[in-house]
Amino acid sequence: MSKILIQPYNSLAKYYNLINERNFAFEIIDFAFPKILDTNYQNILREYLTNEVDKNLYYSMHGAVFDLYINSPDSKIKQVSIERIQQCLEIAQKLETKFIVFHTNYYPMMGSESYYKNWVKNHIEFWSSIVDNYNFTILLENMWDYTPKWLAEVIFGVNSSKLKVCFDTGHCNVFSRVPMKKWFEVLNDNIVYIHINDNDGEKDEENSPGQGNVDWKLFNALVQDYCQNPVVVLEVSDLKKIEESINFLEKNAIYPF
Repeated sequence: MSKILIQPYNSLAKYYNLINERNFAFEIIDFAFPKILDTNYQNILREYLTNEVDKNLYYSMHGAVFDLYINSPDSKIKQVSIERIQQCLEIAQKLETKFIVFHTNYYPMMGSESYYKNWVKNHIEFWSSIVDNYNFTILLENMWDYTPKWLAEVIFGVNSSKLKVCFDTGHCNVFSRVPMKKWFEVLNDNIVYIHINDNDGEKDEENSPGQGNVDWKLFNALVQDYCQNPVVVLEVSDLKKIEESINFLEKNAIYPF
């Protein structure tokens, strides 16, 4: 069975019963937000590091999510984006996580081939320069991406076991212009990590599976055909939705159950 993770909000303690019963672990989410990274992140990090009980539960971490444009032609914006990424990488190193997730953060509305080529070039150069500096796998997650083409070019261009893909079912359902199958065909076993959530195809709501129109039977078949036991995150916001997710996935025999 794949390792199954949940994102703890506000407190780890309220998730302990579920974590222990199911042998789950955490994708730490605190350090994804600028209000924490700009203020009290060191205090929060210290709390995590002094909590000996939970240390082996810190399986993964979500990196900063907003406005990280390492492909920006503005040197100052590019530099601060790199600094924020490096800040998160150092936090993950201290937490001794196995993974860290970053969104791809490219603008599909740009439309020009030159924009995408520049995006690919800058990402290959940046990730190639740093992936070997850390003891975990860095994951690039589809966000507004309407095709897997550009993400695949980065993954294959860097060509490292330390740079792989986090596939987000909800983002694909809202933003992709190609069928979900295309993502698995193009990225195949580079998808080593999956965010599971659902929506109506109109907005990114992070509902429990079955509370939207993601085709979960197709998803299950694609994972079985193209991936090699990827880690799964039940990316929903509270315990009730986590339980709903587990019940739906178990009842319908959907990966990872």
